[in-house]
Amino acid sequence: MSEETTPARRGPLRLLLGMIVRPRATLEYLREHSTRAWWVPAILAVVLAAAPIVVAGPIVARETREAILATQE
Repeated sequence: MSEETTPARRGPLRLLLGMIVRPRATLEYLREHSTRAWWVPAILAVVLAAAPIVVAGPIVARETREAILATQE
């Protein structure tokens, strides 16, 4: 009898790290196991990509306002 070993189930953080370090292997894992765990790293990646834009928006607006006021004086 041959025992088939099933790979350990990957958690959301491990999937996210896998997308950074070994994206091809991670995507193959998701395709083969057809789990719904792919959405956690996807949402986290979108949030992390949008965070700098959201944080920088008010800062840039304030600097622009100050520059306009400085040129008007």
